[in-house]
Amino acid sequence: MSDPGSPSPGEIGGVFAGLTALLVAFGGGAKWILGWTERRAASRSAKLDAWHAELKDRQEQLDAAEAEYQARIEARLKDLERENRALRMAFHLVGPTLRQIDPHNQQLAQAEALLSAAFPLDPMVPPDMAQIFHAID
Repeated sequence: MSDPGSPSPGEIGGVFAGLTALLVAFGGGAKWILGWTERRAASRSAKLDAWHAELKDRQEQLDAAEAEYQARIEARLKDLERENRALRMAFHLVGPTLRQIDPHNQQLAQAEALLSAAFPLDPMVPPDMAQIFHAID
């Protein structure tokens, strides 16, 4: 028989089964926690990938809009430069003749002074205007 103070084989088996159950539970908990962190990392990675793709698309749209805007501005500037050059040359061609017809006209004198100060005439005439001058002569 066994000693009255010593544990019985059933108690030892019960303690062993209880410890085993606790270890399995801790192992399952650890596995769940590790799985949770992995799922969390995968979810975070997926969110970051989606965010990067969205940023890339947005940047491409901004670049396209900026390029289109710059092309429009350059085309408009080219048109305005051509118009400005034509108006300036037209006034320099017509102004002296009008001043000969009406030499005391103050508006012509002011316009000539303003345009001469703002747009001094280049000694170099653009080739397309040189052709126009030769056609006029």
